[in-house]
Amino acid sequence: MNVIGVGGAGCKIAKQFTQYPQYTVHYIDHRDHGEGSLVLKKHDHPEKYEENAPDFTSFLQHLSEDDVIMIICGASFVSSVALRLLEKMQDKNVTVHYIRPDVTMLSKVKKLNEKVIRNVLQHFARSGKFDRIFLWDNQKTEDILGDVPVIGFWDTINQLISSSIHMLNIFRNTEPVMGELETPSSTCRITSVGIKYLETNEEKMFFPLDNVRESCYIYNINEGRLKESTGLLKQIRNDLKTKLTESLNVSFGIFPSQHDRDIGYVLKHTSFVQEQR
Repeated sequence: MNVIGVGGAGCKIAKQFTQYPQYTVHYIDHRDHGEGSLVLKKHDHPEKYEENAPDFTSFLQHLSEDDVIMIICGASFVSSVALRLLEKMQDKNVTVHYIRPDVTMLSKVKKLNEKVIRNVLQHFARSGKFDRIFLWDNQKTEDILGDVPVIGFWDTINQLISSSIHMLNIFRNTEPVMGELETPSSTCRITSVGIKYLETNEEKMFFPLDNVRESCYIYNINEGRLKESTGLLKQIRNDLKTKLTESLNVSFGIFPSQHDRDIGYVLKHTSFVQEQR
């Protein structure tokens, strides 16, 4: 599977995937991030990146297969070339992971660029120009992590996002021991990820979605407990029943884990563009 980081933050998250053998990583930025880099001339405005965007033909020839993960943050001016790149990849199976920065710290131009990129990408997803967009928020990610030291701060944030994406890919390609990870309807192409704490049933979303239409719960539970606990399935089903409404479809999958600590993920899907909060 190909991973493409676009812009500084996107490339740094993409680089986290080099630790996994399943991915071939590529970078698009005005800086050289090493092997697989397409280095652009640096500009002082996003419109100049868009106007001077390359053809991308030779870059796309290096993609090893049709499955592509694109990671992009709207704080980067380089992010404006992503729209041109997506137009060139309509024959690929593209999933976009959009990272929303802390906009309160951005300049006026960067705030506008972030809003434009985030909204256009969501409209592209809704219209089927690519498969799906996952929304992430750096501030919510920091809230999930709790207090993080200054040195290594962004590495910790990026590691949590990249490892969550990787685990979701594993679950998507693994048969659950119970349940089924249903594919969202074709209209619900905007998605957010959350952590579900199984001890308390608390959910913390990386990007809170409005107007959720479908949810999928992933339970990654120690294999020994799956073999021994006779009340676990009933507990999970009772919890899921509290989520059901007339307007919300819910699915689940249970997967065995070799780790002592159980963990859960939740995927929430909507067809509604998420406006700036």
